[in-house]
Amino acid sequence: MEPEQIDPHELLLRQRELTLLQQKLRLVKDHGIAFYRPHEKQHAFHSSCAKRRGFFAGNRTGKSECDAAETVAWAVGERTWYKSSFPIYGMREGKKVVVAFHEGHEDHPLVRSGIPRYATKQLIITTDWKKVDEIWTSPRGDSPGKLWKFIPTSFEVQSKRNHEGIIDQLFFNNGAVIRFTTEQAFLKNPQSSESTDYDRVAIDEPVTEDMWKANARSLVDRDGQGDFTLTSLRERWIYDYFTDPDNLREDRFSVRATIYDNPYLSTEAIQRFADELTDDEKECRLLGVPLELSGLVYKEFKREQHVLTTLPKGWTSWTNPPDTYTIYVSIDVHSQTPQAVLFVAVGPVGPPIIYDEIWRPCTADELAAEVLLRTTGRTIGFIKCDPRAWDEDPVYHVSMAQRFFALGLNVEKASKALTFGIQNMRECLKRGRAYFAPSVKRTLWEIQRWHYDKENKPVDKDDHFMECMYRIFLNDLVNIPPSKWSGPIPDFEIEMSARVLKDFSRDQRAFDTSVTFNN
Repeated sequence: MEPEQIDPHELLLRQRELTLLQQKLRLVKDHGIAFYRPHEKQHAFHSSCAKRRGFFAGNRTGKSECDAAETVAWAVGERTWYKSSFPIYGMREGKKVVVAFHEGHEDHPLVRSGIPRYATKQLIITTDWKKVDEIWTSPRGDSPGKLWKFIPTSFEVQSKRNHEGIIDQLFFNNGAVIRFTTEQAFLKNPQSSESTDYDRVAIDEPVTEDMWKANARSLVDRDGQGDFTLTSLRERWIYDYFTDPDNLREDRFSVRATIYDNPYLSTEAIQRFADELTDDEKECRLLGVPLELSGLVYKEFKREQHVLTTLPKGWTSWTNPPDTYTIYVSIDVHSQTPQAVLFVAVGPVGPPIIYDEIWRPCTADELAAEVLLRTTGRTIGFIKCDPRAWDEDPVYHVSMAQRFFALGLNVEKASKALTFGIQNMRECLKRGRAYFAPSVKRTLWEIQRWHYDKENKPVDKDDHFMECMYRIFLNDLVNIPPSKWSGPIPDFEIEMSARVLKDFSRDQRAFDTSVTFNN
């Protein structure tokens, strides 16, 4: 068999292609930052001008790559990659497509937007020193840290190692400095984050809110940049910092990326990874949803669907429905935390509307007065109250419920049917049988955070209005036509022993103390 004959011109062409490829590889190695090509979600992060930026991502979405490129850009003084023209890829219906085209040039605004014109100081915070070495600064040739991929060889960089032998500081010949610290180091010595100034602080993995606040102080003098790029396995406060609809700010920007947004991963590889995860882990690790949110009790709640944006007909404000509406009330009493009261209005037509709330520390008398103020003159369906209100003081044998009755607040004992109450509330949300006014801010805060624990039980924390809510909706909520009777309000009597009445007639302060919370 004769060897294949190759045309000399074709051979010359192949040799030329090989030479060009080798030259490109050398250029990429020597000037990595110039050849970085962000995908759609990474580009959104880099191009934001907000002083606080968040990149909430599932695993393998390129968040650390994105953060490393931005870090090197701040060190060398420019996002060099934006000087070139290139397509920006994204995913649409499972396919890699060009979603935009960047027209690059030397003076493109994104090249230096937000980056100071002087040598910068940056602090990168991650979980532990092993992560610093593995992801960021390891100089090992077989698996170097991401920074070395982007730092141009034209820059001389001196490094310093910490007590564990890990590179934790980089000094560039232009005067720029990159330092690293860890959450573990902060927990051992909180004062370690209080002593210097930075132009940029980047959070690479979830950290405690105390650690962020300590380091945020270091950004004040230089009006510095704060960046968060992470998978939300914990520290839900970070996600809330950027996404809480009641506290949105123009100086905060965030983007959420899923593993499916990375145009450089194969469907088969993603599926193999997904097969290793639980359903809740899939939402976090694949979709970038905070792990706590993946176990929400009321996943049926959709803010855009359940929260009213237009004042209902006849209402003068969000907390003042017409007199034709029937009011239902639920009270959750506490000994330490603020008292919680929820109000629901049911009109002649339409579904119930959760429209008002009380959330503040107060005495039994103050709470009763506040509830009566908001319900006097209204048609009341019922006023339910936590069963704990019937617990008697061991000395004076009187309860908070008795005090309510004495003050004219006629309460009924609420149900403890938690499991059934949650199931029923889910159905109400699913079928459009419950809506919310934007005025119930604490209630909306809770319903978007209340979640199951590892044992699949609702977390017994920050659930006060959730208890009030399911207790109201366990009942048939109907509109009761207003009564035409306009006589005087009758006095309410309570059964109390002669001894208790006699004791309290002499010592009003003792009575207040025995039945009052947060006094």
